[in-house]
Amino acid sequence: MECQIKCVVIFLLLMLTSFIYAEHLIEVELENIEIKHPWTGIRSIYRQNASGGGSLHLYENDAIIIRLCPDGPMFVSVENVSYSNDGMSDTIQLLENQNVLGTFSTYQQSNWGEYWNDFLSSGPLGNFHAYSQPINLTFSVTYADCFGVELDKIVLKINKSVDQSFFICGYNLIEGPKKSECMPTESNDTDVTHASSAMHTTALTSVIVESQTTDATANVVTESSSNMKPIVTTKQEYEASSSTTTQQYKVSDVMVKQKSSRTNCLDRKNINVEFSVPNIVGTMIISRTDNAFDTNRNDKPAQENNDNTCDSVIWRLGHPDNSNREFSSTVPNGDVEFTIVQEIAEERTFPGVIETDKTHKIVIRYTLGYNKQLESGSSVLFSLGLTRLTKNINVGVQYYHRGKKDTKIYTNVFSPKLSVMSLVIPARTISPSLENQIHIYFPNASDVPIEIDFVRLDYIQNSTRSRNVILHKDNFYIIRGEQYIKKSKVNDMSNEGMDVIIGKNTTNDVEKLVIYHRPNTKGKYSVILTIHENGEFSPYRENQHGMARPITGQELVDVSGLIFAGVDGTGKPAANPISRLEINPSNMDINVTYEDGSTIRLLVGSTTTDTQIVVNEARFPGSVNSSVTFVSTYVSDYVSAVNQINVDGLKNIHIMSEEINNINGSTFTFQKTSPVRPNKTGQVIEIRF
Repeated sequence: MECQIKCVVIFLLLMLTSFIYAEHLIEVELENIEIKHPWTGIRSIYRQNASGGGSLHLYENDAIIIRLCPDGPMFVSVENVSYSNDGMSDTIQLLENQNVLGTFSTYQQSNWGEYWNDFLSSGPLGNFHAYSQPINLTFSVTYADCFGVELDKIVLKINKSVDQSFFICGYNLIEGPKKSECMPTESNDTDVTHASSAMHTTALTSVIVESQTTDATANVVTESSSNMKPIVTTKQEYEASSSTTTQQYKVSDVMVKQKSSRTNCLDRKNINVEFSVPNIVGTMIISRTDNAFDTNRNDKPAQENNDNTCDSVIWRLGHPDNSNREFSSTVPNGDVEFTIVQEIAEERTFPGVIETDKTHKIVIRYTLGYNKQLESGSSVLFSLGLTRLTKNINVGVQYYHRGKKDTKIYTNVFSPKLSVMSLVIPARTISPSLENQIHIYFPNASDVPIEIDFVRLDYIQNSTRSRNVILHKDNFYIIRGEQYIKKSKVNDMSNEGMDVIIGKNTTNDVEKLVIYHRPNTKGKYSVILTIHENGEFSPYRENQHGMARPITGQELVDVSGLIFAGVDGTGKPAANPISRLEINPSNMDINVTYEDGSTIRLLVGSTTTDTQIVVNEARFPGSVNSSVTFVSTYVSDYVSAVNQINVDGLKNIHIMSEEINNINGSTFTFQKTSPVRPNKTGQVIEIRF
């Protein structure tokens, strides 16, 4: 008897538990959305293997919006989208109001149209909390080939029971701005309509409660019942309500400052364009490819390929471009002494041409910059480049031990085929505070002048600072971190980085975090975003050829990025390192906490062509404004990651122009118009306010 009672109790508990955690599935049959459009007529297509007998045909930049009307708090998960495709892979992005939930790419297959009747599954795409306010669930075709894609049904999972006839309260199809060449003609629309009508001999599901008709001229949907809740009907309304491009203030409120400076080395931050706005919430950043430029081409002068980065530069005079136009045109009449203080030198006073019968020696004096730390075991590389050589030339180099004891003279032979020579100097011989000297000798008189292309001193670091660790991995995302390796010193604070929290796991002392994504389980992972502890965010989006190509030579990583900050009463953004990152990999929701307590929340989405970052929340205590600063590198139009900015799609301005201070707009696109890129980053980065 006692056993029977226990069994009954256990059974009741199990029943109660299953009731409490009951999950309900709702299937949205998309072929029932019969909205007449001027280009393509009714989009419903008869398909024998579709779950409801038909599917909805979409083309690039089309969007289908499902209106949800929850009656209270609930948790909604988009479990699956059933689709068919006959052609190249297409990309579909899912948004919940302004939040990017996820993306998926269709399977690439083609058999003369046979695969349109072969329906596949996207798998889970994302989830969200819903309350008692209407929600626009948007499925946007961000990339498609000419033939588009067909969607059969959408499966939603909800953690409570709902009345489907009230929960699904509206729908709409928003056409892209450009008609696909593969869209059916008007004569074919009638056939499509008849095929779709044959499918509807069965009763309509409760997904579409009321029918709608469209005035194609005015593009306004009129409801046939007052019970149908309104939904957006034009592309402009769609962008205003379901996208993150909503402009929250007047164009004149976006203040732009040109803070870029010229340099002759690859400096990741010599491009500096600051946008100050009342509030950065809603700002969208898009990094994408531009297939008009082949990333493998290399048209720049051969010697520009040998350029070094400013990360390693101690000082530099001129840059490798097979010319000496940066230098003085005056030929010295005797030995030359030239002084460099903390990387600052007046290049125009350095001699570009040497007549060795008059000048036998050049003395370069320099002190290290305050931010240069030469670690033990490292070295320094002195390089000299000559140009327009017609015969062999002997050149000697001598350096001084900590500014006191001289070394022997190291002599090299320059020739028309070998015009660059380098000398490795141990870092321990360089004084961190006293004056250092390098002497350049021309021991043999020449009957032809010597023309100098560049002179430079670079630091070669020889120490391991961090290790690469995997912080998270699933079917679509990999998150890796560069974690500082602590020194043996007690209470060493020099290598404290970010705390990264992913689920229940916390990793400390992260210097850099890299997020990889793949659109489907058959695809390859590629970098979509890098986050640095100094507060810089570097979004990526390269074409497949660029992603597969190894980084070689002077190709830089993370050269283009963005910095979010509060702006104080003086109008100056605050430098603000990141102390903590909290990441939800299921929808790539990233909460950022800075060292001063400021916070921002970013939503990150990725397609095969775009990486998108949306500022969803931002709090900068004590700030009167917010700012987004774009940083990148520019030496010349060849050696750069960006060389122009486009304003609202109307005007192009050179990236170094002071005219940037006078521009007004809401969309700013940074572009690289030359096919040569000494970096690995997106070719186009767009900021939308």
